Amino acid sequence: MTINTVTPSFQYQGKLKGEAIRSEEQISRILRRLARAGNLVTLELPNKNRPFSTFVIASNANTHSLTLDQINSQRAHKEFLTLKHGLITCKLGGCSIEFTVRLVEFETLGGHGQYRVDLDSAIYSLQRRDSYRTSVFGDFSPNVCLQDERYGEFQGYLIDISMEGIGLRSERHQEWPFVRGEEISRCEILHPIVHVTTILEVRHLQRLSSLQCFKMGARFLNLTAEQKKVIREAVMSLQMKQLHT
Repeated sequence: MTINTVTPSFQYQGKLKGEAIRSEEQISRILRRLARAGNLVTLELPNKNRPFSTFVIASNANTHSLTLDQINSQRAHKEFLTLKHGLITCKLGGCSIEFTVRLVEFETLGGHGQYRVDLDSAIYSLQRRDSYRTSVFGDFSPNVCLQDERYGEFQGYLIDISMEGIGLRSERHQEWPFVRGEEISRCEILHPIVHVTTILEVRHLQRLSSLQCFKMGARFLNLTAEQKKVIREAVMSLQMKQLHT
């Protein structure tokens, strides 16, 4: 079964704006993860201002279907049985996703109601905005070099990144002299997924006593078009990796 992008009904115009995920393999993997996660998801019905919460009880990756727990509102439950369509929004792996579903069947097992729904659209990843910050994992060597005329050179680890800036931490027992509002004249990121050199403005600095290091949030300054391209590709790549692993 192949999921194609469909034109949403008028009730959902303006909702599905993110990055469309159409790959059969990726969609199947996301559905399996949704069933394992056991988190609340939001179900929005056509022409309803208030969304409703439910759980993903099970999934069938082969048929691209989900089993949802019955929503508490009896009025909304009856309307869902009548309208047979809804918009699912949820978080998975630190990323927000949404997709429309079509009600196929409702059944009661031991007094407990469940909906079986099929995907009615591609799955959309919503983090297209520049401010989305994605975590960075897996590198045990220092991958950020900070150079400043006043303080010298310092090594650190990249922990998150967005189009606006980065989060990083120092090596253990290394003192960082930076304060909020200062500019760092040269920051070179040497992470395997992104290699870029830029200027930073320190936004906050925190001592992590348990790790014997510092954590810093910083904003990029005066990015060139090429630097923006490199960072945007890195953010999107890391985001997709979180969704599909």
